[in-house]
Amino acid sequence: MGGTYDAHNVVRVNVAMHAFLHMVLWEEHGRWQDRIAWQVLSGMIGKEQGRIQAVGESSKHRWANNAEYRAKVIASHSNPQTQAKRSAQATKLWSNQAFRSRMIAAQVKRWADPERRERQAARQRGKTPAKGYKHTEEAKAKISAAQAKRKISKVTH
Repeated sequence: MGGTYDAHNVVRVNVAMHAFLHMVLWEEHGRWQDRIAWQVLSGMIGKEQGRIQAVGESSKHRWANNAEYRAKVIASHSNPQTQAKRSAQATKLWSNQAFRSRMIAAQVKRWADPERRERQAARQRGKTPAKGYKHTEEAKAKISAAQAKRKISKVTH
């Protein structure tokens, strides 16, 4: 790994050997770049999936290893102007019927999967939502006022 691109420092190999050498480097050093290179070169994943994984890994490592980057991201998320801009973008997106339909279809598809539903149910078993949480009198009054403003629709069967 590393070094110069001089004739004495370069070994010519075919694609299969190149993939194998990345696998060996990944097992020895644990670098995510070698794992992705091995998987793409060996055909285990496609180039596009490799790019997606590389971007994800890069972002994870940037977040984990760079306090300055984390501070910048956190500051941008807590900035009221940035929040307003994001909110406006989200409102514009969700007002588009095609976007809304795609998002809803994706959620329906996701929850139609029985394995996913079982995993979610397993995570929630034994958990009681808001256990021990008590609303203040002020909060109870706000909830009551909000409920009074809501329209009550009759459901016919």
